[in-house]
Amino acid sequence: MSIKQTRQIWYRFYIEPYFDKDDIARLKQSLQQSNDTLRKQFSDKKLKEQHFPILLPFMLSNEKFDNFVQNYLNIGLHHCRNFSNAQNMIRANITQLDILSYKEDSFYRHFVELAKIDQEINKLNNNADEKQVQEIKTRLDLIKELSFEDFENTKESLKECTKDIESKKKLIEAKYIASWHIAYIRLISYGEKYSKDETEKAREDYKNICKQVDSGINELKELESWDYDIAMLYLALQGYKFIGARLHFLDTPQDLQEKYQQAFKDLDSICKGNDSRDNEITNKIQPHLKHPHIKAYIEYYRFLYIQRKFELAAKEKNLKEFKQYLYEAQNLIDQLLIDNTQHTYLFTKMKKHKANIMNLIWHIELKEIGRQLEDPFNIELKDNADNKGAYDILSKSNKLYKHIESMLKTNTNPCLKNPKNT
Repeated sequence: MSIKQTRQIWYRFYIEPYFDKDDIARLKQSLQQSNDTLRKQFSDKKLKEQHFPILLPFMLSNEKFDNFVQNYLNIGLHHCRNFSNAQNMIRANITQLDILSYKEDSFYRHFVELAKIDQEINKLNNNADEKQVQEIKTRLDLIKELSFEDFENTKESLKECTKDIESKKKLIEAKYIASWHIAYIRLISYGEKYSKDETEKAREDYKNICKQVDSGINELKELESWDYDIAMLYLALQGYKFIGARLHFLDTPQDLQEKYQQAFKDLDSICKGNDSRDNEITNKIQPHLKHPHIKAYIEYYRFLYIQRKFELAAKEKNLKEFKQYLYEAQNLIDQLLIDNTQHTYLFTKMKKHKANIMNLIWHIELKEIGRQLEDPFNIELKDNADNKGAYDILSKSNKLYKHIESMLKTNTNPCLKNPKNT
């Protein structure tokens, strides 16, 4: 493609969909300190590289251009992609913006680069090569901050709209930086799962995760007010404090288990307005709590909290509490499925949890029924090698399997265990 064709494409991409005659006049006025050649090139429906230091900030000068900005947010913000039911369209938009955007743009285009990296992170598996992870991390480091090229030098040209630019610029930067930290946390969560012998590494990684979370949230806290995007980004970041590192919850050391649990309690208190330690965040997030996406995130985190409650109960051999929290988790996931049928991403995620919950319920119920039937009729299937595991629903590789087996043995009714003793 020739330089002339490229400049014509830029004009059709940046100018024609958004600018009316008045907007073009305003932009030309902003170009008044530029040389005549630049103004002529613009008039000939071509954009040169030298136009962009003024054009890109100008796109924040009026709400007429909000659709231009939103195109980048829609593909760059993690939750915007996840809540879209048109994933093919999202991928197509990423490709389109990647091709048409000015390559040296280090403001809007960074959202494209971040989306492309996030797609690569999605393709990683738990056996991701360390070299591959490091390469992605290096690319992330190159796009850590947004900036307008030569913006300080062009402010004078935009003095009529600078006041609007500054507030919008700060808002977009906060959204980007929070999104960048989410991508970084997701990346460092890949690699082989830790073993129980690597709990110290789990502690170090969790410390790193919390550092990234706090950095992203501090950027959001500086904003005077929050919109929907900021509230969602806050919840996504804060969630990593109780999702934790790559050890299964029951394999993590007790101090980390307690931190995960406390992190949810802190978030729950903030959302309920009970946390006097952070009234600033409470006041900013309160107006958005009724939004269905935000409600879904909070209830999903509540489900994870209850899930860990029944996992701990199994480990502690407390059958009564295990069943209490297990059925509470079932009710939560059922309600989430009812409320989020229109969101494919969430619906699919919740269905996986539902399957796990139902496996646990069927496993525990069949085990209890089996134990009650075996001994009274002296069938003793449990002790028969040919029928061992006849009532098993869970795979023995499931982290909860051995805890449930131990819990059931501990909680077996002695009268049922051997009816000959009655």
